[in-house]
Amino acid sequence: MSRYTTNDIISNLKRIAQTIVDPDTAWLNEQAKVETKSQLVWGFIVPLMAICSAVTFLGVFLISHNAWFAFRHLLAAFINGVLGILAISYVANELSVSFGGTKSITNALKLVTFSSSVFFVVASISRFMPTSRMFFMLLGLYSLFLFYKGIGPMLSIKAERKVGYVFILFLLFVMIVFIIELLLSPLFSLTIA
Repeated sequence: MSRYTTNDIISNLKRIAQTIVDPDTAWLNEQAKVETKSQLVWGFIVPLMAICSAVTFLGVFLISHNAWFAFRHLLAAFINGVLGILAISYVANELSVSFGGTKSITNALKLVTFSSSVFFVVASISRFMPTSRMFFMLLGLYSLFLFYKGIGPMLSIKAERKVGYVFILFLLFVMIVFIIELLLSPLFSLTIA
């Protein structure tokens, strides 16, 4: 595993920005970009979740004034985020064949990671303003749009099958996140929100 540099961080931020601003071009670029699963996990997913978890820590600490409570939120956010992305990517990859798509775990990882980046960033920032959390969560729905735009280029799912694929995967996503939170909540003494 190579060393993660500042240039890597800047490059990944540019990739996220392009996905947000111009998803059609971004997904075509991501499809053409050759990366290993390991590069995606250690070079993108783990750093993204570390940053979002640190922001979560700050938001929870500033409101609760309890470092231990905030630290437990940091750990839960990190583990939930990484496990969630990996689990949903695996399910998205396996499910793609049922909808006439092609299997590519690397492309599924890219699809889930880049489309969910908006959600994770927005969810982390919402910790600073709990009364505005619903607004931020609605803003995070843009992740669903980005995912929808990416399933064609990344997993070769035809336009007429995209809605069904997104619907089924979204239901599975909710179940997976609920199960992960259910398993993590006793470890961190957190309530499921």
